[in-house]
Formats: sequence, C-alpha cells, structure tokens
Amino acid sequence: MLDASSVISAGLDFWASPCYLILMAGNLAVKNFEVFIDAFSGALGGVVAALIFYPLENFRTRLQAQDKNSAEAKQGIIQNLRQMVKTEGIVSFYKGLQMALIATTASYGSYFFLYRLLKNVMFRLLRIKELTKRHIALITAIAGSGSAAFSNPFWFINTRMTLKNKENLGTTGTSKSSMKEVVVHIYKEEGVQAFYKGVVANMILVLNPIINFVFYEAIKKNFTQKGSLQILVASSIGKLIATLATYPILTVRVKLQASKEL
Repeated sequence: MLDASSVISAGLDFWASPCYLILMAGNLAVKNFEVFIDAFSGALGGVVAALIFYPLENFRTRLQAQDKNSAEAKQGIIQNLRQMVKTEGIVSFYKGLQMALIATTASYGSYFFLYRLLKNVMFRLLRIKELTKRHIALITAIAGSGSAAFSNPFWFINTRMTLKNKENLGTTGTSKSSMKEVVVHIYKEEGVQAFYKGVVANMILVLNPIINFVFYEAIKKNFTQKGSLQILVASSIGKLIATLATYPILTVRVKLQASKEL
C-alpha cells in the first residue's frame, strides 16, 4: 500500500528528469555562446531580407486580406498595384515596416536560438552522436512552433498596421497613427486575446521548412553531380513546392488577423 512518503518520492522522481533537462539546457545556452550567435545572425539576416522585400510582403498581405466580393478583389494584380500607388503613394508599401522589423527579429532570433539549443541538447545531454533527418525535422518543428507562438502578437500588429485605414485606425483617425496607438486601440476594442489571432495557423506554417527540406533532399539525390547550380535548383524547387503547399494556410492567418471577430 502506498504511503505519503512514497507518493511524494514518486512525484519528485516524475519531475526530476524534465526539470534536470530544462536546467541543463539553460546551462548549455549560457556556456555555449553559439546559441546567441546563431540567434543574432538569424535575426540580422531576417531584418536585411525584410528591408529588401517588405514592399512585396506588404502588397501580398493586402491582396490576401481583400473581401472576395469587393471591387478590389475582382481586379487584377497590376490594377491593384496601380490603384495603391495612385491613392496612397509609394510610401504605403512600407506601412507597418517598423513592426515588421520587430516581428522579424523576434521570429528569426527565437527560431535560431531554439534550433541551436535543441541541437546542443541532443548532442550533449541525450548523447546522440549524429543527427538524422528525423532529428532535424523534429528540431525544426519544435523550434518553429516555439518561434511562431512567441512572435505571433508582433505579426498580428504588423498585419493590422499594414491594413489600417480610416475605419480601423487608432485613436487619431489618421493614416499616421503610431504603433502604440494601434496596439492600445486593439487592446481596448478586442482584448488581449486578439493578439493571438492566427497563432494556430502560424504554427502550422512550420510545415513550410520541413516540406522544403524533404523535397530538397529528394531532388538532390537525382543529381549525379552536386555542385552549386544543382543545389540552387534543388533548393529553389523545394521552396516553391513548400510555398505552394502552405500558401492557403498563410492566407487563413492573414484573414484571421485582419478580422475583428473573435
């Protein structure tokens, strides 16, 4: 028959292993600065890419958020582009850029931090000598999910700032409402839970790099020579397939974040 001491002992044993792993993982993060180097490098690379391609990202978000019954949705891409330039100017392509850079830093930084940390855990705590494709896929999924959950509020604010107009602005009612005003307005009107709209879809998007990796490896095997050109072709095709497969999920995320209904 179990007594109180045995129950307490069993409970301590149950929690000891995961707590030990968490503490050791934290210790690895402090002692091995490569996790911070990877996080910084990943965030910096993401910010540079965001600065270059943000106008396209901004335009894509606008197209995805359109109501299918609206006049804009019935127009072509070129017509939408011309109308955007005519009515709002070139500067509108950079609307929400400040929050996009913050979101990119949070997303890429947390992803590469978790990715390197999980690799260290597998190598040094779990004593795995060589990581297989399954290990890489698992690490990618966990790091991606954690990054998606952490950065979702930032991407949500970015979506709202990109789409803001005279009907859904902050307190000033002008197109120059600040990031703080937009955040306060959302909090007052929709509550704190609104900042996690689309988080499930955002986590499902973790499939993108996994699909990319699987097809990249499969395509690369068919090349007799594996030079830089072959790697470029394999990675490009893999990324194209992954993008086509997950694009509907990305559209769902934008629709959810653009909607004021919970």
